[in-house]
Amino acid sequence: MPQDDAIYDLGEVDLSDRKVAGFPPVFAPESGGGTRRPRARNASRSSAGVSPRLAGSLSLFVPGLGHVVAGEPTWGLFYAASLGFCAASVWAALSLRASLLATMKVLELRTEILVVAVAGLVVTAMLLHLAAISHAQAITGGADDGDGAHPIVAGVASLLVPGWGQILAGHSKRATLFVGALWVIAGAWLAATPIGMRGLHALGLDIPASLRDDWGNAILIASPVILWIIAVYDAAKR
Repeated sequence: MPQDDAIYDLGEVDLSDRKVAGFPPVFAPESGGGTRRPRARNASRSSAGVSPRLAGSLSLFVPGLGHVVAGEPTWGLFYAASLGFCAASVWAALSLRASLLATMKVLELRTEILVVAVAGLVVTAMLLHLAAISHAQAITGGADDGDGAHPIVAGVASLLVPGWGQILAGHSKRATLFVGALWVIAGAWLAATPIGMRGLHALGLDIPASLRDDWGNAILIASPVILWIIAVYDAAKR
């Protein structure tokens, strides 16, 4: 037989014994090469040693500072820059209101636009502040009700700033409630000022004279007092 026509017997091939080649699940969530576990380790490492009470307290007074201390400077810069923009815009709108109103009159724009814009900036600042406090506590492990500050310490803290005692006591949701109520009362006081009155009048909203002169003053004075008393009592109790 010629060499080119040689026949080689390879034996019988059993197809039932075939095994699928196994490769490591590179993109699987549970794999060691995925990106979730390293990120989780980095997050836990960055926030190690920072308690939720410390992070929340820092963000209460300086939004974003709690994130920086916890090792999240990007979030800290976001909250600080956003709140700074809102504060600067409101200050510019109130200090330059005469020029802005004159310009809007030339451009045939309604005054209500400026009032709504300022109100929207104030509401946005409030939401950013509350989000900064809650998020700072969340990235450091969340609040722990069983490991809070002493009732006296928490009560004194809420006496200084309503909601601070709740942060130290480990009640993050109650802290958000009291700080939000403080923002609402501050907004009511702003609306009672001459500038606020003119802004409401531009929107067609006029506060009744009886509420503005008699009951209004009593409510404006009593509301923060009641808020402070409730905040101190809630923070000090177990």
